[in-house]
Amino acid sequence: ISDIDFLLSPCMRFYTAFSLFTFFLVMQHLVVFDQTTPDHLDGFSDLEWIFLVISVGFLGAECEELYDAIDDKRLSRYLADGWNAIDWTLHTVFLAYVALRVKSFNTFGGMDSEQQKESAVFAIRVLSLNCIFLWLRLMNVLTINKRLGTMINMVSLMTRHVAIFLVLFFMYVAGFSGTFHVWFKGTPDDMAA
Repeated sequence: ISDIDFLLSPCMRFYTAFSLFTFFLVMQHLVVFDQTTPDHLDGFSDLEWIFLVISVGFLGAECEELYDAIDDKRLSRYLADGWNAIDWTLHTVFLAYVALRVKSFNTFGGMDSEQQKESAVFAIRVLSLNCIFLWLRLMNVLTINKRLGTMINMVSLMTRHVAIFLVLFFMYVAGFSGTFHVWFKGTPDDMAA
């Protein structure tokens, strides 16, 4: 067995992907929970720098995958893959976090320390959205398991139907909510007696 065969084996690929996403998830949570009250408004913390390096590496790998898809003329398959959409959502939220965090450094002036702190906290809140998408992305790695893989594939096939249900559900809820609001909008004093 050559070294490249070992590195490309399904077991090794699973371990690498699982390790990467687990580490990325832990770093994401550390940054979010450690920075909820940022005391360093003038620059990134050491933990944020580590997270930034990992995130830029993940973004670079995704850009390379997109370039390969364009080069091999399989862009439509790349765009149809829902996991790639989740990846790009992760990267978009990450870039928004970086932009908001840099804005909180007050490099352009005009913000007092309270505004800087609010801006930094808002950047962390934006980054916390990635927690949802990271857990979803980690599900893709777990599809290698015989039982989990079947369940995850079923859930991913159901998402379109669930989205249609939610649209219809929202229409009914909005209609009934409007009606009941008009019917029962009296003040509590009017209803007492």
